[in-house]
Amino acid sequence: GQLTFHVMSARTLNTFSAEEARAATEKGRATIERTLQLPVRPVGEVLAEHFAQAAPDFLSLDVEGLDLEILKAWDFSRWRPKLACVETIVYAGGRGGGQRDDIAAHLQDCGYFAYAHTHVNTLFVDRAVW
Repeated sequence: GQLTFHVMSARTLNTFSAEEARAATEKGRATIERTLQLPVRPVGEVLAEHFAQAAPDFLSLDVEGLDLEILKAWDFSRWRPKLACVETIVYAGGRGGGQRDDIAAHLQDCGYFAYAHTHVNTLFVDRAVW
């Protein structure tokens, strides 16, 4: 399939999420320079192609607004990283904002616990390997 990719004036905010792109524009963080139609594949298909024998040990996920959707599509029974670093901050301007509880709750349901927080990311550890 294909999704619309929003190319932002601040490249770190590029996103497939129309909601995130609008929010960045409304808050004055960036403007939408253009949109592109890009091919996408399900995360399980990509993992099957590149990690057929074993899961990656470390997952780093920062996709500007679609992190939870990708985590929900991830088959943790088949591909179970030992560590996952996921962007969990809710941007509220300046250095404000809180943590996304929905991401932490989902990973806890999958058998992970929050080990440490940076201002932006949370490091989750698989309870089975702890």
